Amino acid sequence: MILREVTSSNGIHVRLTEERWHYIIFEHLELDGCEDMVMSAIENPDYIFEGHTDELLAVKQFSGLFFVVTVYKEKETEGYVITAYTKDTITTLKEQRRILWKKN
Repeated sequence: MILREVTSSNGIHVRLTEERWHYIIFEHLELDGCEDMVMSAIENPDYIFEGHTDELLAVKQFSGLFFVVTVYKEKETEGYVITAYTKDTITTLKEQRRILWKKN
């Protein structure tokens, strides 16, 4: 069952299923109740980084204190969330990943 769906900066509808959400909060309890933040990273990111394969990492800073990183894939007409987590800083991402898009 689809829990949330947003449109990415590429115009692709990206969905978050209940199954994926349960996996995410099992691994990252700090995100429990933060579905909107996770999906907001895709819908209105500060950065989009290239993944190791064909996934994308959407990053959004909240309250100036932490970042939410949402890992997702886009296909031709739809996409889906793989996982999400929080970071205090994105310095490592900037050093190790290529920035595909950055908010002005």
